[in-house]
Amino acid sequence: MFEKSYGNSVALSLAIFIAFFLIGWFVVAPNDEMAQPLIVAIQNEMGALSMSDDPMLLMIQIFLNNLTAALFLFLGGAVLGVVTGYVLLTNGFVIGLVMGYMTNLKGITLSLVSIVPHGIFELSAFFIASAMGFMLAESVYREYYGSGDAADTAKGLGMKFVTIVIPLLFLAAFVESFITPVLMNMVM
Repeated sequence: MFEKSYGNSVALSLAIFIAFFLIGWFVVAPNDEMAQPLIVAIQNEMGALSMSDDPMLLMIQIFLNNLTAALFLFLGGAVLGVVTGYVLLTNGFVIGLVMGYMTNLKGITLSLVSIVPHGIFELSAFFIASAMGFMLAESVYREYYGSGDAADTAKGLGMKFVTIVIPLLFLAAFVESFITPVLMNMVM
């Protein structure tokens, strides 16, 4: 199924994310009839995360929202990676759609400034968490066929999640709350 290689798991994560990112950006975003209702739904869903909120409160909200997504990416491996793959493809699609739509309305500079500074840390955390999810999926698969210990694998990966993914998510939330708004105001 999946090789127990971290590199292969990251490559699989990137491939899923990038494929759906490109679909969101180049297939759906240019089509106003398809994009508009999705953008409205995304705005309604993210209404709780408003850039006008207190930056510290916003940082906590963003961190908890992203931590939840990262946990689904990692623990979704327990169901043979189905949840991991689904969370990856939906996040790739939504980010591609939003960036493509924003680029069409406001230009590429504002689109990049609004995503890239915190996205470097956030997406890194997501790709690491999803790679861990696919590695967990492989371990579950192996244990089912008598040659692995999924609980032991989950424990080891869980420790890496705590020491790598959580700090990256915290850093991403800090940048998104305190630095991204300043950069966006500079380019608007």
